[in-house]
Amino acid sequence: MKGMTIAGRKTGLRFDVQAWLEVEEAFGSLEAMIRRMDEGERPMEAALTLAAIEINAHERHAGGTPDATVEWLRASLAPKEAATLTARAKLALTEGMRREHAEDDDG
Repeated sequence: MKGMTIAGRKTGLRFDVQAWLEVEEAFGSLEAMIRRMDEGERPMEAALTLAAIEINAHERHAGGTPDATVEWLRASLAPKEAATLTARAKLALTEGMRREHAEDDDG
């Protein structure tokens, strides 16, 4: 996924197996997260949680420090930037799931 800069920090988004496990830990299941983003009382909070998980996955993969939190994102982003980030996080989720399914089909 294309890189980005948040609060002067260059990073990116990635959805991998570890991110999937973190989503399940945070929400109970992938389906529960999606439902919360689509129908929940605080969909932005759920989407920022996904974004933090994906930033941390990117940092692990790139050899960085996986320390992104929802609080850091909220403090670092204007509302429009947060909306853009969460849209990109949802896209990274879709791309990551496609990649996982393709690997399952190959293996």
